[in-house]
Amino acid sequence: MDNLLFIGYEFLTAFVPFIVTFLIFNNMNKRKGILTSRIHCGITIAFAIYIISVFYFTGTGTLYDILHYRFEITQKINFMPFSNEIDIVAYLQNIVLFIPFGILLPFLWKKQDKVLYILVSGFSFSMFIEITQLLNNRSTDIDDLILNTIGGLIGYGIYKMFTCVIKSEPESYDCCKWEPIIYIGVMFMGRFLLFNEFGFAKLLYGF
Repeated sequence: MDNLLFIGYEFLTAFVPFIVTFLIFNNMNKRKGILTSRIHCGITIAFAIYIISVFYFTGTGTLYDILHYRFEITQKINFMPFSNEIDIVAYLQNIVLFIPFGILLPFLWKKQDKVLYILVSGFSFSMFIEITQLLNNRSTDIDDLILNTIGGLIGYGIYKMFTCVIKSEPESYDCCKWEPIIYIGVMFMGRFLLFNEFGFAKLLYGF
């Protein structure tokens, strides 16, 4: 039960800022005469839940992690590709983690339907996660960066095969090209500023 409370608290710190931003964008689009279907809105929310899940599974750092760990970087960064012991399971996990990223971006926003954009976006998002992991005393590995990027490209390949099979493009709309980046940014900042794991544990257990 306590674990569910922690997960729920962590989820809401990122999801609430997303919902607020999502409603603002929806209102702006309506004023421009751009209407989005319920399916598109639902998949956009699924995209947000996916991003929050990535933050959860990768353990991105928060402001309170910086205060707790003092942001000490000591032998936590590996710049040599595949220099550590081979771990097939971990490699596959890193690839699979980013496959939805490569599928959902072009599925929702047609301006992102370019392999170069998926490559740069996947690489940048992965690098962002790796850097934030330094905030909570975790390690950063170039292997993760490479494998995450490959996962994003595989996801994009799956998306293109899907569109070829159904012979049509999924519904999307001409949004601000920064919209997905803004969504990711506000979700991260919500979690970064509001998720105080140690403070919540103190409140919950009274120590």
